[in-house]
Amino acid sequence: MLVMVKLEISENEGNQRLDKFLRKYLGNAPLSFIYKAIRKDVKVNGKRKTREYMLEAGDEVSLYLTDQDLEKFRK
Repeated sequence: MLVMVKLEISENEGNQRLDKFLRKYLGNAPLSFIYKAIRKDVKVNGKRKTREYMLEAGDEVSLYLTDQDLEKFRK
């Protein structure tokens, strides 16, 4: 089943690239999965962004993943 996870970026998580943030959040996911997700299944403040996008405090990152992927890739 597809789930949407909304993550609010805190002061500590700000000033970091989107791909680096997702690598930390989905610690067990291969890079290819993260890059594909950024292209298709990740939005920042309701819009698609490149993996180089610099997150800011207060940004809202939305992930659209299956239950299995979320469980498998979270640390």
